[in-house]
Amino acid sequence: MEALEAHLSATAALALHLEGNFTEGTRAMLETALLNSTTPNKQYRREVMQLWACHLVNTIAEPYVSAPGRRLSDANLAFAAGRLVNGIALDVGMGEVLAELGARKLEGMAHAVLPTPPDDVAARLVTLVERCAIDCNYDKFGDAYLWRMLRSALPAEVAAALCDETPYEAIARLHGRATNDLVQGWIRTLPQHLPARIDYTGDTTEGICIIAGILQEHLDNVELRVAINGADCYDTRFPALLGMRGTDGMPDTVAVVDGTTVWLAAASHAYASVVLKWAQLAKCDDLATALLAPADLLPTSTLRQYC
Repeated sequence: MEALEAHLSATAALALHLEGNFTEGTRAMLETALLNSTTPNKQYRREVMQLWACHLVNTIAEPYVSAPGRRLSDANLAFAAGRLVNGIALDVGMGEVLAELGARKLEGMAHAVLPTPPDDVAARLVTLVERCAIDCNYDKFGDAYLWRMLRSALPAEVAAALCDETPYEAIARLHGRATNDLVQGWIRTLPQHLPARIDYTGDTTEGICIIAGILQEHLDNVELRVAINGADCYDTRFPALLGMRGTDGMPDTVAVVDGTTVWLAAASHAYASVVLKWAQLAKCDDLATALLAPADLLPTSTLRQYC
């Protein structure tokens, strides 16, 4: 994702604030900037969020009680905006608003269910993941897969409130005494043992995180990005895998999003369906060929030795 500052500079944000130009066009621009970018400067993100909220403070507002996965109406958004403008529970409100706006963006796209891949394609995915895991040390993307795993244990609105920071503090606040067992359970699992934790008959966020985390370490400078609970998937200019769980009105499944369409997993062989679709959309020929016709892999392919 691009930096928030690249979408909206501090100078431009200040000018908008001083002008008080609260138009629908400006509001839409701010939403695009917030949904399609991140920043290491969380305070600046809060300020841009408050600037967005100024566009709603004079509309009809309806109070609501925060709850995991709760969807917000327009009147609820106006109530959240009032709290944001007044600096009340900034991060909580920011996460709830962004989770709702992101869900609406996903809902506004076309939706299609992927076809069930052949049994041999699904079997090749299992073999590929297992063999790649044996030779996996996460030297390319480091702890990215672990952070995704932990984000999957957070409600969408909590994950959406995070910027570039790791999810450890948010996990600790939410899970309390169970935090250590949750985190250590993943840290202590060696890469070669991770595939044993995948239920290939399912379609869980944890499963797709493990698969993507292992495979991307063996692709040539290609990140197999997984968007957790909608957070970090609003920037849909490039294909990304999507893990959804616990948001009202949204299916609990895995998918691929490409900017115009949400491709929902097939009812059977869910992981194989989305990984194959991602490879085709991302033009990751090595991965697509490894799943469809591994004998056709070029001798220079990094995946050839694992098929």
